[in-house]
Amino acid sequence: MNIVFDTDILSCIAKIKGFDFIKEVFPKSEYIVPGRVYEEILKAKKYGYDFSAYIIDLIDESVLSIPNLTAEEGQKIRDLEFTNLHFGEIEAMVLSMRQNSILLSNDYVVKKKAKEFGIDIFNLEDILAYSIEIGAISESRELIGMIKEIESRDRIKIKNKEYLFNKIHEKNPEH
Repeated sequence: MNIVFDTDILSCIAKIKGFDFIKEVFPKSEYIVPGRVYEEILKAKKYGYDFSAYIIDLIDESVLSIPNLTAEEGQKIRDLEFTNLHFGEIEAMVLSMRQNSILLSNDYVVKKKAKEFGIDIFNLEDILAYSIEIGAISESRELIGMIKEIESRDRIKIKNKEYLFNKIHEKNPEH
């Protein structure tokens, strides 16, 4: 399975140093960073954002890969350049059209467009819900810790907390 990252999710994972969690939730996957997303990470490094070093280290260690686009994918990108999406989001969507790929993005517009193209897409709440389903998060305290970490380090609000806690209770009633 290919896991393709949009910048917003990748930066959040880097801020909480949570790539091991992603590997637990999506094991035996190829973890893909679109070239234009990588350019955004390099720009963040240039402006002094600490999280970028974590991502660059994962790329240097070959944990994250930056694939070459095929000619067909390059054409798809050109076809989508006139949408209201950024270049990194467009490339992430195109790479997610590869067989057996999931796009990770926290952007509502990207999620809406991805669904139009039949792309499997997860936002942060979807990742947390899926991690509960597969047992990567099995206790309320683990979920609380993850939510606090995400919200404090990335200033993102997890909106459907009650849904997530109900999922834990359904899966494991004593927690």
